Amino acid sequence: MKIGYFSGGGPGFLGAVFGDRVFNLSLAASRAGKGKFSDLDSLFAGEFFDVLLFQSLSEEGKAQEDCWHVLEELTFLPLLRPGKVICLGLNYAEHAREGNVPVPEEPIYFQKATTSVIAHNQPVIYPPVLGRIDHEVELAFII
Repeated sequence: MKIGYFSGGGPGFLGAVFGDRVFNLSLAASRAGKGKFSDLDSLFAGEFFDVLLFQSLSEEGKAQEDCWHVLEELTFLPLLRPGKVICLGLNYAEHAREGNVPVPEEPIYFQKATTSVIAHNQPVIYPPVLGRIDHEVELAFII
């Protein structure tokens, strides 16, 4: 199962993806009097997470048709807004060579703005005055 943060035209909500459908965990939690899970931290901080997942798979959850959405009709939103984004530059020799810079003897760290985090299938927006941008695949870990 996958957890995501989505919008269906209204406010964002946390949802559990089951195939091509998404169960609105935020709405189910609100109905159960557990408040609204507004982000991933609040979801995992509560003790209600397992109950919500069970509910989504149960007959009760299946009956709550307004909690279900078609995945294709939703927009992905960033799941997390980290406090920091710390990056490691030139972390393999070939990358340094292709940039025609010496391979560093020690790691090079730098930061990115937390607003640089985007959601699945969302466009990368950059100012046109930048000209050429260096695109590459990045892998993030949340600790």
